[in-house]
Amino acid sequence: MAMRTIGNLSKIAEVTVASLPNWFPVLPDNVTVEEYNITGAYKISQVTSLVRSVKHLKKALKLDKINHYDYIFFLSYHTVAIYLAKILFREYKTRVFITHHFNIDDLLSSSIKRFFFNRYVTKYNHFVFEPYVKDYFVLQYKVDKGKIYVLPYPKTKHEYLYQKDGEKYDCLGISSSNDEKWIQEIIEKEKVERMFEKNRITLLLRSKKYEYNNGYLKVINAYFTDEEYYSLYVNANCIILPFPKSFQYRMSGSIIDALSNGKKAILSDIPLFRDYAKRYPSICRVGISPDHIIEAIKKYKNEIETEQQNDDWIRFCSDHSDENICDCLKEAFSIE
Repeated sequence: MAMRTIGNLSKIAEVTVASLPNWFPVLPDNVTVEEYNITGAYKISQVTSLVRSVKHLKKALKLDKINHYDYIFFLSYHTVAIYLAKILFREYKTRVFITHHFNIDDLLSSSIKRFFFNRYVTKYNHFVFEPYVKDYFVLQYKVDKGKIYVLPYPKTKHEYLYQKDGEKYDCLGISSSNDEKWIQEIIEKEKVERMFEKNRITLLLRSKKYEYNNGYLKVINAYFTDEEYYSLYVNANCIILPFPKSFQYRMSGSIIDALSNGKKAILSDIPLFRDYAKRYPSICRVGISPDHIIEAIKKYKNEIETEQQNDDWIRFCSDHSDENICDCLKEAFSIE
């Protein structure tokens, strides 16, 4: 996502990217890259994450003092550390833009993050990936809607990279965000009722805790290389995304991967997926009970492409096109 956004931004503006060495393996030739190192051992903890994020901010400040950039665009941010941007950067109310990934959901479980977030949320400019998240910002945090921009998540296309003679499944659910409690329940239900076996439907799920295989429902605890992941996508009939209720105000690359590669989606009942089912109703269905899954898989396997489905595919591709991304960036950064 980051490289595509940088690539689109480089079509309409002079761009400097500040990053760790080799963080972005391929960027357009007209992008200036300022690489730097962060000292200290890297450990996954809240304290080290905060310290490293502050160091990133200091590097950005140093470059800004030398080059006097028109805007400072954070493609991701640390919810606490980014508070310092209002202290470090001049004219931060018009110059600083932050991109929201999982940050809003994190606020729901952290009073410390909420404390800091509430002290800068109305000051900065924001990029979110979906309109309903913008609405949430306006209603919950009283942010001026003119400071929030809906940046389309870029569509992906992987079919041409991978062979079509790999493992084939009627339905595939291999996101790392799968709801583990739901997976446990569906395994236990299959052991008793054998619904997938009786309907001769093959479903592959990825879990961080469980493993199971009766020849029809297969649950694996595994890491996938990009080649393995996208080869499975190419060879699946449809995709299931059984995400937990805690997945509220964030984007999922998995739904973009599915629809970008022409795979219809069976989705859990969360705000993001309800929104997609409303916008693209013939290719996205909400409902992940075993009965719903089997009904949806059978429908997706046997139906002939309809005019509405064709319209939904076209609308999705248009909504997530490079052209739409560039239009959003032009509006945000006042580029004519």
